[in-house]
Amino acid sequence: MSHTASLVNSILTDTHRSSRPVYEQLREGLREMILGGQVPTGSRLPSSRRWAEDIGVSRMTITRVYDELTGEGFLERVQGSGTYVSNDLSAFAFGRGEEKGRALATSEAKPGASVSARATSGRTIRTSHLPPQARPLPFRPGAASFGDFPIDTWSRYVLQAWRKSPKALTMDYGPTIGYGPLREQISQHLSVTRGVRCVSEQVIVTSGSPASLALAARTLSDPGQIAWVEDPGSPEARGVLSAAGLNNQPVNVDADGFDLERAIAVAPSPALACVSPSYQFPTGVIMSMRRRMELLEESKSRGFWVLEHDLDSDFRYSGRSLRALQGIDRIDQVVYIGSFTRSMYPGIRLGYLVVPRGIVDVVTNVLEQYDWVPPMATQIAMASFMADGHLARHIRRMRVSYMSKRDRLVAALNDVLGGESTVAAPDAGMHVPVELPDRVSVDDVIAELRSRAVESLPGRNYSQSARGDNQLVLGFAAGSAREFARAITVLRQVLTSALG
Repeated sequence: MSHTASLVNSILTDTHRSSRPVYEQLREGLREMILGGQVPTGSRLPSSRRWAEDIGVSRMTITRVYDELTGEGFLERVQGSGTYVSNDLSAFAFGRGEEKGRALATSEAKPGASVSARATSGRTIRTSHLPPQARPLPFRPGAASFGDFPIDTWSRYVLQAWRKSPKALTMDYGPTIGYGPLREQISQHLSVTRGVRCVSEQVIVTSGSPASLALAARTLSDPGQIAWVEDPGSPEARGVLSAAGLNNQPVNVDADGFDLERAIAVAPSPALACVSPSYQFPTGVIMSMRRRMELLEESKSRGFWVLEHDLDSDFRYSGRSLRALQGIDRIDQVVYIGSFTRSMYPGIRLGYLVVPRGIVDVVTNVLEQYDWVPPMATQIAMASFMADGHLARHIRRMRVSYMSKRDRLVAALNDVLGGESTVAAPDAGMHVPVELPDRVSVDDVIAELRSRAVESLPGRNYSQSARGDNQLVLGFAAGSAREFARAITVLRQVLTSALG
């Protein structure tokens, strides 16, 4: 038996333990051997009859493999001579030898061409994400309560969007900047709840907050320019801006919010300032009105854009939601960014940005270069869901539920910590930052909670300057009533043990 025949016969070593069709295993195995150089160009392959007999399959199976790889250009048939690996592949520098061929199929194999600096620049910044679960575990920061979402009602609107909307609307790409009625609903919602000043023409629908941030960054700045970012702040925002080629300049967040004086001192000429004035994540600080007005004034005099990244303000537990920074902007240099990730659910992948009228066309031109537009059926369903009042009702219900969970969590923390660290109930949002006593290791607490199916994150994950080194960040939205009660018990036990 030739060396080539021995190699191709080895493809089916694990055939009888695989659920995949035999011809697929043979086709893909032979293709990989050709690409890896184990079966060189010009090699004569066993006849279909011989190979079928050697490995105990039907001749039709081998004929199908040869036919498909011939159609793909990997093989060629020579009348009266047999089947060969195509000589047309000889111009390509395939690897030689068994080890190189095997490496081609492994996840560690690296291409000869390099990836961009933009692709890797944000890799170490997105550190706040936890491993995916079938559902978020209690205390996961930023996670909503899946069990309380009105899935039956939402499903009816999705089904209605598919059944009753014209096929040309639901199955085509749709308008670049989003479905008109949804943009109108978003405009009305933001006007009522956040004091945003806009008309529907200024609303652009995207596939989520990261897409909105990326779109704004690519429209309003160039690679190499400076972006002021809050520290601590959103790792998601930092990662997106970094991936767009911007140099992030971390700026301290103090009791009044974004420290504008410090920002000017370290980087006086930014292209962008990315801030969360109404409820800063993760500190919960609200930017003072003085700082807001100063930021707008500096934006005008220095010529930078302000990206108002507003994710947590739907869930405010005392008084009316604060007016957005965009709502007091009179120079049209604020871009408002939001999403339905927390008020609905993450998988909806539906976000938006509100841009000044003067740049709607240029933002649209940039958006047309990317596929950041959500499916039309989702947009149609969401427009009707909002128009019929379901989003507003859901948010009201969740405020009551989340406030109850918040109060129980804060009470438990203050009871266990016994005055060593006082935890205040946040006025908005879905998480509580907790400063642990110095003698307690935040990493040990997180590991012990994790071992008992409760999630949390250290505060330093949100900082570029190692702030929050002994801070614990606990979400209070995820989990059913029973799961949350159990998580409170686990947290009490773990902290009591850590405190000694």
